[in-house]
Amino acid sequence: MEIINKYDAIHKQLIQPYIYGSVNKNVFNHKLENPLTIDEIGLYVFLITRAGRIFSTNGEKISFPSDVKSLYKAIYKQKKLSGSYKNTIDSIKEMLDHLTSKDLIRSKKIHGIECVELTEIKEQAYARIYPMNTQIIIKKCKGKALLRRLAVYAAFRSMIFEGKNGNKIIEKPIAYMATLLGIPKSTMETHIKWLRDNYVIAYFKCSISETKAPEKIIYADIMDCIILKENIKYKLAKGHIKEVLE
Repeated sequence: MEIINKYDAIHKQLIQPYIYGSVNKNVFNHKLENPLTIDEIGLYVFLITRAGRIFSTNGEKISFPSDVKSLYKAIYKQKKLSGSYKNTIDSIKEMLDHLTSKDLIRSKKIHGIECVELTEIKEQAYARIYPMNTQIIIKKCKGKALLRRLAVYAAFRSMIFEGKNGNKIIEKPIAYMATLLGIPKSTMETHIKWLRDNYVIAYFKCSISETKAPEKIIYADIMDCIILKENIKYKLAKGHIKEVLE
């Protein structure tokens, strides 16, 4: 099989999403005072994956149940509280408090159940995340790995511009992606590799013509793998790429 066709089989299995979650892009601004950590961003994304609009509360987007013990069990995949869980629960509470202080969420009770309301995002400053991809992460990961890979996927999606004139191809280097989450480049590389290996994102590693960096990796969401393929074929035809390596 030619490398250029490596996503053809998986593309046939994909169901194009008609719903998506919205992540406030301000969570990736590490120039602000007291910025969010990668774990806090991951928790915010996790809450989004569990959210729905509740008609009895005027259509607010509610994530429930969202008490710290329920979140601990869901994130760490524990059926009951056991072992040294207290420090982890305290950490989740602190992260929820920080998200609240940034006006990203609000705590509330509905019929006696502790829930989280996700605040509305202003000025269309949001990144789309697709349920099929977030569920791959949630199904295969737990604990901090789950939170961090959700955060990385959301940061990845924040670089994609939607709409008719949008650009679904990402050519930014790993080092730039790492700055969105305030983590080392090597850590970002590890997480991006996991997303690639588990078909959350698609990529082609290419040999580039007449540049200082002889190789470049070009990405897209796995949902857009055929768009990425056509983009690479165009670059090959125009001579912008010498060869597809991987």
